[in-house]
Amino acid sequence: MSLPIESSAFKDIVIVLGAAGLVIPAFAALRISPVVGFILVGIAVGPFGVGALVGQFPFLGALTISHSEVLAAPAEIGIALLLFALGLELSVERLRTMRTLIFGIGAAQIIACAVALTLAMLILRLNFTVTSVIAIALTMSSTAVGLQMLSASGRIGTQAGRTAFGILLAQDIAIAPILLLLTAGSARGGFFPALAMGLLAIGGIILAGKLGACLT
Repeated sequence: MSLPIESSAFKDIVIVLGAAGLVIPAFAALRISPVVGFILVGIAVGPFGVGALVGQFPFLGALTISHSEVLAAPAEIGIALLLFALGLELSVERLRTMRTLIFGIGAAQIIACAVALTLAMLILRLNFTVTSVIAIALTMSSTAVGLQMLSASGRIGTQAGRTAFGILLAQDIAIAPILLLLTAGSARGGFFPALAMGLLAIGGIILAGKLGACLT
């Protein structure tokens, strides 16, 4: 009974590797980051892309991913390794010189986008809690994708690249207290206890940063 699942999982891996072999040279020739190609191919061959048509056209099953959960763990490991490789290019001194970009422009981007998106969805008379969660999700970017594209294009050392990197770091710093705030708010049903927990988390991050600076 387990053989079809194993065969299907092997087929999914072959599809991913084959797509990578086609996307990398094709997008390199077009001078487009392969990450964009990976995203497009993932959407196309995934269960919600062409895979959604397998019921009507069974032959498409041979070209689409059937068990996405099999690829979830390797995908997470790949993202972790990518972030690690990009982090090797950073230094404490470089981060220190970028504090204005991180806590200035980065914080302004998060607040401005979250407020603007929240107001836009409130105009549509959506629930405030749901609206806030969607607005925050749309405000965030993918650090792994953004840094890889900046590095591949050779712009990570430019002013625009440093600004983009500062915004990405600000989002990474903000995501922990934001998630804690949302989780506490949904669990306790109160805004102010959740706000207190969020502020406590932010204070802990700042304190950890200060201690780290003193130790270096």
